[in-house]
Amino acid sequence: MTGEREDVDALQSLADAADWPSEQVLQVDWAAAERRLGYRLPGDYKRLVERFGKGTFDDGYVDLHLPEDLAAWAAFHEETGALPWASNELELVYCWLTEGEDPDAWPVCVMGVGEDVGDRFDCTATELILRVLTDPQHPYAIPADYTSHWFVPEGAAFRLVAPGI
Repeated sequence: MTGEREDVDALQSLADAADWPSEQVLQVDWAAAERRLGYRLPGDYKRLVERFGKGTFDDGYVDLHLPEDLAAWAAFHEETGALPWASNELELVYCWLTEGEDPDAWPVCVMGVGEDVGDRFDCTATELILRVLTDPQHPYAIPADYTSHWFVPEGAAFRLVAPGI
């Protein structure tokens, strides 16, 4: 796993890649959220949520979930050991493999909604989103004709056509 400095750099790289100028800091009571969920959450995810909030990257390729959304995945988490923090329109879920006590050491994986096992990546949530958007060789890369990327906050209109197409 990477350290906090690399996570912050990945967060800024993701904001740059998604043309997200906002420096917003969504106010989340993380202690209360973690008490409700019954476990701590990775620091990378907290910074990601505070910067972007709930919404979608590239109109449905990665839908970022807020902590209150995670409770809906309790049965899935119990069954698979994978806790979804994002999903997409292709019925893929982006998860942490909740291995060990340190949530900052949890690897991420991508799996289908009905699958028991997914593809594991030893990186943070932010790094995975950045790779999906910007690395055409990534196994879950978005279509190559998306020449730019964007983030749409929940409740805002989708772009429907990628810039540059």
